[in-house]
Amino acid sequence: MLLLLAFNYGISWVATHGSFNCIFLDMVLTRDGVVVTGCTGTATGMYALVEKFDYDGNPVWVDSFTPQLFSFSTYGEFICLDSTGVLHILGTYQSDWGVFKHFLAEYDTLGNRLSLDTFPRDVKYSGMMCDSSGNLFLVGTTLDSNDVIIEKRTPDWTLIWRDTICKGEGGGLALTSTYSCYAGGKFGDGEGYFITKYSPDGISLWMDTVAVTVTNPPDVAIYPGEYVLELGEAGLGVWTSTGTRLYFYPSITGEEVASLENSILCGRNGVYVDVYSLPGIYLGRGVYYEGEVDIPLHEVLSYEDGFFICGDGLGNGYLVYFVPFDAAVDSILSPPDTLYNPDTITPIVSLSSNVLSFDTLSLSCTIAPSSMDTLLYCCDTFVVFDTTFILFTFPDWPVTFADTLYTLTVNLVSNDTVISNNLLSKDFVIVDTIPPHADSAVASDGSVVQSGVDTDDIVAIYFSESMSGDISPESLDYALTPSGGHTWGTVDSVKWNDEKTVLYIFLEDSSTTIVPGDTIYPDGTLKDIFGNPWTTPVVLGGSFGPEGVERTFVNGLYYTRKSAGYTCISVYDVTGRKVFEKVKFEEPGRYKLTLPLPPGVYYAVIEGERKEKTRILILK
Repeated sequence: MLLLLAFNYGISWVATHGSFNCIFLDMVLTRDGVVVTGCTGTATGMYALVEKFDYDGNPVWVDSFTPQLFSFSTYGEFICLDSTGVLHILGTYQSDWGVFKHFLAEYDTLGNRLSLDTFPRDVKYSGMMCDSSGNLFLVGTTLDSNDVIIEKRTPDWTLIWRDTICKGEGGGLALTSTYSCYAGGKFGDGEGYFITKYSPDGISLWMDTVAVTVTNPPDVAIYPGEYVLELGEAGLGVWTSTGTRLYFYPSITGEEVASLENSILCGRNGVYVDVYSLPGIYLGRGVYYEGEVDIPLHEVLSYEDGFFICGDGLGNGYLVYFVPFDAAVDSILSPPDTLYNPDTITPIVSLSSNVLSFDTLSLSCTIAPSSMDTLLYCCDTFVVFDTTFILFTFPDWPVTFADTLYTLTVNLVSNDTVISNNLLSKDFVIVDTIPPHADSAVASDGSVVQSGVDTDDIVAIYFSESMSGDISPESLDYALTPSGGHTWGTVDSVKWNDEKTVLYIFLEDSSTTIVPGDTIYPDGTLKDIFGNPWTTPVVLGGSFGPEGVERTFVNGLYYTRKSAGYTCISVYDVTGRKVFEKVKFEEPGRYKLTLPLPPGVYYAVIEGERKEKTRILILK
């Protein structure tokens, strides 16, 4: 069995008789369930079947019978319910002499058979409904003259009135709330459709015909607002209660018609039920089929905001309840509201659907920081609701961007009618409790070539992450205290680069006594963006003079990893030639790399954690 959701109606449940050699031909809705009639094969022949299911698809009771033993052709064709709770089942059976007759059975809604009577069969009925008293309205075709007749009978089959409509073949039947009767069918030898209306007393009120070539008679149903619908293989017609034809759509075809509130259900073999609104606007489809078999559809009924279909396929009757499809993103389970020092984040969401769906639906997840519009993470995938609840895990996101507040958004793209629950967002905070480190502090001579500190010399302190906080020139000796009793002296300014990863100290004159080789002790004024203070000392390297390689800039390379992974360090000389390379998997921590290189000026490129940093090195 294959259940298929298409567009915006899905299968809530499917019920069958539980054995093969079964057909569901008609159904009626009761206060607490659905009652179907048809036939089922038994060891002694084909028996009429009456079975009730509750509105969750569970079987409640079942009965099978035949008016006589060893009847090989007994089947219930029509079923209706009167206001007293009595079910009326009309069917056909084959007598001992091979003659087909009618039977009329009555049941209560608990499954007790109240009566069973038989009558001669001179009409092939195509539709039956009843009023509140159990009087039966029927449409059919006489067997001897092919006259389409409409009639009314008492519950005991006494004829109240009958009228001949035309030559042809009878089709569907529908009753209004006041028990006026609509009947449809084909006239002549398939020359077109007719639709007619009768009063409860059998008076013909109006009739209309549509000249189209047809093979089978159409079905009839009431549309809200006292419109009447007629559907067949040649199209869908809509009339007012007074007989004015409003629309005829040749492109809308089917075998069975019913209506929801402000929508039309057009069922056809397959089994497909297409949903339209007036005037002929396509809204969606529900589908049920088994393999490639063209399953007959025998009845469509609306219920609340969904609908039932019944028929037979592969020898077994089916009853299917369709409801509007609603898939939802219920919750974002991961990440939590706050994360501490994460290396990766794994988005996990819970998804649900009110029905099974074998359509492929698009599902996306994005992560963006609050400080910028750029997406840091984007995953586009798909999901299939072969169960009604799914716990979906997206691929990991390596945390490569330093920020405090992020927004994760999950979007499920589907054709359901409720779109408000398809999009869900969640804000979460990343907290970094690892104190920052300075990778290096570098003294460099400016454009004025002069030994010692002059007016354009600079000290640059490099960090592995964005920092916060500012230091004034006057507070340098307290915020960044040099060792050996040295001071910063007169400083022109202290500035950050745009990313706040490099702090530049612009010196002004020779009053500065700090020298390369001094240790700089931070007091915690500078912090990372998470508020962790920088307190780890750093040694000042480089030179304030023009002698370049005659002074030691650094004797190695310092770097920090916040997560485990591969680090690639490439060192180039001033000509651009690569003179050293290291690739190694390393755990989180602070590292020092001693370079086996002769004195000189070098450029080091550090790649790791999806970041790239460049350092200038002067080795003694």
